[in-house]
Amino acid sequence: MSYVTQPVSAVVRRSTVSHLSHEWPQVDEQYDQGQNAQRLRIHSIESWLYAKIQSLLRQEQSALPIVNPQNHQWFQSAVITAHITGSRRVQYSRAGPSRSTTTSPNRSSGSSTTPKKSRKLRFSRAVDPRKVSHETRKTKLKEILHVMLNEEDANASWILLCWGTSINSLILPVKIINSYDEKGIWQEINRAWYSHRGWWRKCIPLLKVKEADIVELSIAGQDQRSIKNPKFRNIYVGEFTKQDLCAKKQRLEQDIDGYQPQVYPCPYNPTIGEVNCNGECRSWSDLDSRCPEDRLFEAERNLARLNLRSQLKFAFTQPHSAALFDLLSRELVLSQLDILRKLDTWHCPELGELRFPGLLISEGWELDPQHILLPLSTTALFIMVVAAKFIYGDWAIAWNVGSFLVSLAALLWMWANHCVA
Repeated sequence: MSYVTQPVSAVVRRSTVSHLSHEWPQVDEQYDQGQNAQRLRIHSIESWLYAKIQSLLRQEQSALPIVNPQNHQWFQSAVITAHITGSRRVQYSRAGPSRSTTTSPNRSSGSSTTPKKSRKLRFSRAVDPRKVSHETRKTKLKEILHVMLNEEDANASWILLCWGTSINSLILPVKIINSYDEKGIWQEINRAWYSHRGWWRKCIPLLKVKEADIVELSIAGQDQRSIKNPKFRNIYVGEFTKQDLCAKKQRLEQDIDGYQPQVYPCPYNPTIGEVNCNGECRSWSDLDSRCPEDRLFEAERNLARLNLRSQLKFAFTQPHSAALFDLLSRELVLSQLDILRKLDTWHCPELGELRFPGLLISEGWELDPQHILLPLSTTALFIMVVAAKFIYGDWAIAWNVGSFLVSLAALLWMWANHCVA
C-alpha cells in the first residue's frame, strides 16, 4: 500500500500510554531514510486500523492527533514534542475494570505489540417487585409503631396495657427501663394506668380493679383523639382475645398424668433449672423423643404459673409485693427486636395481622357486706329522724330519737363483734 487515507478519529483505551523520546525513530545518519519511512508507514497503518476499530465500537471523539503518513513534517514535529514533554501519559476514566495497553514500535520485527482482552458484559440483577412491596409495607408499619420503634429508646422494652371491650379496646405502650426488675415494672404499669385514666379513681372506695389478665392484642391504628389532644398521642385502638386457660390446664394435666418413669430417671438440677439426662435416657437413643422427666417438670412449672394468673390484680394494686412474681418478664415484655421480627412473619403484613401480648386491666364496682351495711344504716337512721319530726313536730325530739338509735346500733355492733371473736 502506497497511500493511506487520513483516519477520522482515534481512541485509546483507559490506560497509561507512554511515548519516550528514545522509542521513536530519530533522524540519524546510521539509519537509512527509506527504512525509516517504511517503518513509519507500517506503524501508521497499524495505528489507523486500531483507532478505526475502536471508533466503531465506542463512537467517541479522538484524543490523539490525526496521522497522515504522506506528510513527513508531522513526524518531525511529533519527535520534537516528545523530546520536550518527555513521557506523556493519557488516561481516560471509564466504568469497569482497568485494562492497560502499551503501544510501542518493535525494532526487530517492525511491528507493534497490542494485547487485547475480551470485554465482559455486566447485567444488573432484576429487582423483584414483591420484595419492594414488602419493604414498603414494613416502612409504613414502622411509621405507625414509631412509639415503640424509636431509635432514641433502642435499649428500652415495652408492655402493652389495654382496657375496654374485646372488640373496642384502647392500647397504651408502657416503657420499661429494666425488664428484670419485677417491682419496678408493676410500679410503672400502675403509674401509667392512673395517669391516663385519672388519679381520682383512687379516691372512690367502691371502684376497684377486678381483673388483670394476659391477652393477645391486635392493633388497628392510632386513636383519633390524638389529632386534637396530645394526651392520646401514644394510644392505639384495637381488639384483644383472651387465652383459654382451661384448655391449657387440661393439656398440661394430661402431660403430667401420662408420665411414665424410666428405669433410671434423669435427675432435675434446681440450680440451673434443667434435667441432667444420663446415658439411659430415651432422648439419647431416639432423637425424636423427649426426656420424660424434662416434660414432666416443664408441665408442672407451667401449670403452677397458670394458677397464679388470678394474682396479677394484687400485683397491680400492690407493686411492692410483686418482686417475686416473675410472670411479665417472660410473656409480656417486648423489645424492639421482637417487634421487628413480627414485621417479617407474613408477606406484606397488615397491621391487624400482627399479634402482640398485652396486659388487660378491668375495673368495676366491688360491693362487699362492709361497704353495703354502712350506707344502708346511715340512710335508715336519717329516715327515722325525719319520721320523728313529722310525728312529734319538733326537730329537737327528732334528733334525740336519732341519737338514741345511733347509740343502740353501736352497742349492738360491739356485742356482735365480741361474740364472733
